[in-house]
Amino acid sequence: MTTDAKQQVLQAIYTEYQKDLPRMEKITSEQLQMEDQIFLSALMKLQNEELIQGVFWNPSETMDIRRVRVINRDNLFLTKEGVRYMESHSV
Repeated sequence: MTTDAKQQVLQAIYTEYQKDLPRMEKITSEQLQMEDQIFLSALMKLQNEELIQGVFWNPSETMDIRRVRVINRDNLFLTKEGVRYMESHSV
């Protein structure tokens, strides 16, 4: 079974979250070897599904990843629901 981009990004966030001092800024499209827009789309989906929080988009009202000019991930973190999801779906 192949892992889609959203699952790959969520797994990377969860792996980093498990560390004593998580550094979410290390999770990038380059580190995950995926296109920028696919990475941003995955982040947007995960935040929309309330599995992550703290990603800020500019313009903030857009849901069209092609229109995003700036993204701030300084406060990126898993939500309680994101942790539950990963703990119940991890192999």
